Amino acid sequence: MSRFVNREATDVVNMENGDKVFIRQRLTAGEQADLDKNLVRMELKAGEETPAMAMGDWHRQRLEICRVFIISWDFKDDEGNPVVFEPALIDNLDAPTIDELATKIDTMQKARMEDTQKKVPRHSGK
Repeated sequence: MSRFVNREATDVVNMENGDKVFIRQRLTAGEQADLDKNLVRMELKAGEETPAMAMGDWHRQRLEICRVFIISWDFKDDEGNPVVFEPALIDNLDAPTIDELATKIDTMQKARMEDTQKKVPRHSGK
């Protein structure tokens, strides 16, 4: 497996209603850092001397996951006409759709990471 991200490599997320969403398989290190920055923050609580990690807004996190991974879809409007994918339209999706997508993307990414870790030879350090 290359150490470089193939930006053309995609996976398909099959939605419960039969729609398909095409997502990136992997993020670059910079993209992952930007996503992580939006998901977690350091917070200093009153009476504490050391900041601790705090999760960001749960709904915003799910939206950010969708924004960074989705590259296309086969969605249709109320009249059955195809809706051409535009990144700005992700913000117009309803909350249940964002939740379904983010959950499926997260599940796929965790499975990909576990599979990759199984294939990478362990270095003994010698």
